[in-house]
Amino acid sequence: MFMGLLCLVACQNSTHREATDSTPSLTFKDKTESFEECVGEACAKVALAYPVFEGDSVLTEIINRQIAEQNISMWVTGDQQYSGMEEAVSSFFDGYKSFRTDFPDAPQEWTFETEAKVTHQSESLVSIRFENFSYLGGAHPNTVVLYLNLDLSQNADVLVHEKMLVDQAKLLELAEKKFREHHEVEPGIGLEEDGRFFLDEGKFFLPAAMGYEDDEFVLLYNAYEIGPYAMGRTELRFPLKEVEGVVYVPN
Repeated sequence: MFMGLLCLVACQNSTHREATDSTPSLTFKDKTESFEECVGEACAKVALAYPVFEGDSVLTEIINRQIAEQNISMWVTGDQQYSGMEEAVSSFFDGYKSFRTDFPDAPQEWTFETEAKVTHQSESLVSIRFENFSYLGGAHPNTVVLYLNLDLSQNADVLVHEKMLVDQAKLLELAEKKFREHHEVEPGIGLEEDGRFFLDEGKFFLPAAMGYEDDEFVLLYNAYEIGPYAMGRTELRFPLKEVEGVVYVPN
């Protein structure tokens, strides 16, 4: 286990979800975990919050495994892979202790926080938004948002893009229009000509983070994905009733 590690765990009940004819009743609790490792008075801290689905069905086991794997993937950088959360947290603290050894007078304290929330739950889909905040020194912290969309009709497999994006060309068109409005791009001015955005060979593109929040479909561009850090992230929201036939609409 972790030497000098403080671990605080707390759970809170969520709202009960009604059973459906096609899937077992799915309920979950929100679990939080906190870890801390200090070198002198300087500390590295980890905070995790995520849903744990209850029950002993195969479906809940798969959902919880998918959540655990997504949580671990938030730590992955480059070719580094971890077998579990314990290894990821231990590696983070080892890195901090090495940093303090190399730079004993540096003022930085490291932070790694991930919060995962169920943002949509229906008969056919569970969508979970993962938001990670990390600071490992440097000019500024980093924040990344990802969605885990689980297709309950396929044993909680990740919802594949081929099913999610019914009409990708149309979604791209709608997204670019909303993107231009969001960033107040002048009519008649191309995004490349505007000069503020990072484009794919001069062309607009869909983001890596796509998911469902209540009755909306969300496209989220993280910082650096389509613009500089100072631009922050861009969230484009579409009521599901407006994008029927364009994206998968869960029932």
